Amino acid sequence: LVSCGGERQASVGGGDSKSNAARDRSVIYVAVSPDSEPFEYIDDDGDFNGFDIALAMKIGEELKRTPVFVNRSREDIFSSLNCGIAEIAVSSLESTDAARQKVDFSDAYITLSSSIIKSIYDTRVTDLKSLGAVRSVGVVQDGISDKFLSENTAYTNIIKYRDFEAAAQAFEAGEAEALYADSYLAEEYASSNSEAETAPGGGKVQYAIAADKGNSAIIKQLNEIISRFRRDGTLSDLRRAYIGYNPELNQLFTSEVKQMQHRE
Repeated sequence: LVSCGGERQASVGGGDSKSNAARDRSVIYVAVSPDSEPFEYIDDDGDFNGFDIALAMKIGEELKRTPVFVNRSREDIFSSLNCGIAEIAVSSLESTDAARQKVDFSDAYITLSSSIIKSIYDTRVTDLKSLGAVRSVGVVQDGISDKFLSENTAYTNIIKYRDFEAAAQAFEAGEAEALYADSYLAEEYASSNSEAETAPGGGKVQYAIAADKGNSAIIKQLNEIISRFRRDGTLSDLRRAYIGYNPELNQLFTSEVKQMQHRE
């Protein structure tokens, strides 16, 4: 049984009623647990920001419904759907067997893993364990790949860069002998640079959007939107903005999500 009692969490736009999800069809209440930058976090201005926040904004545009973010703990995020406090949850959620017992999930909107970018002439680097053999490894500071290395290795040859473009420039200049980066960005880079190639870097996770059990209508809509975003480049742009830390795209999405949250 799901308990719908307990303390209400803070939210943007007053999204704290148990009847939120069914009450107003001009908005869509979105449960988030803002504890996982760069996907969802609260910035210095007290606003929600991140990949998932911008994704929810874009989904709202497609649905012609304004997102209202409901701040929930990780432990309460599924119960907020079951109890009608929120209609969907966009919060770096994995569609595991255990999670699917509680809620339904959309198709995955992102697959995360890391890859090594290296010179085609460098035979030393073949996998994560061999990164210790090179003089220096570039990563995007505080990015997914940086965090993975910090948590799973003790390498002291890591150089951190503000964004993927800066890391790539360092690689091309020989400052970084290899890069450890988001696999999508790594493959994209290697495909356009004839003297670079990728090697497996380990780690893989997929994130999807959750909804209450049996809400097949919203799941169908979400899957259609995710498919459209994959085709039109929206998901790629979000990835570059929040995972590759492309400054122009990051500023663009950040400005839009802030305007949305402060719109009267």
